[in-house]
Amino acid sequence: MTTTTDTTETAPQASTEAWPAGVTARLLTRIGLRNDDYRATVDLTEAGGRVTATCRSCGWTTSHDTPYRESVRDAAQNHANGCTGLPKPTA
Repeated sequence: MTTTTDTTETAPQASTEAWPAGVTARLLTRIGLRNDDYRATVDLTEAGGRVTATCRSCGWTTSHDTPYRESVRDAAQNHANGCTGLPKPTA
């Protein structure tokens, strides 16, 4: 008896789109994972002593001084885990 194993890739593939200038980290949102949509991200940027997280889907944002980078990252991850906002169509 021969057993066949399905080796179909089910994990999302990385986007080849270049990150915008200043983005230091990018988190894929819940809807982005579900729809394989790499525009649905929360981007972290650093400028002027501040770290800012902005959701490209729904517009949510949070910001804090650079020493609190981990707090901003944790808030961004928490938001990304639950965000179901769809990115605005480009066409």
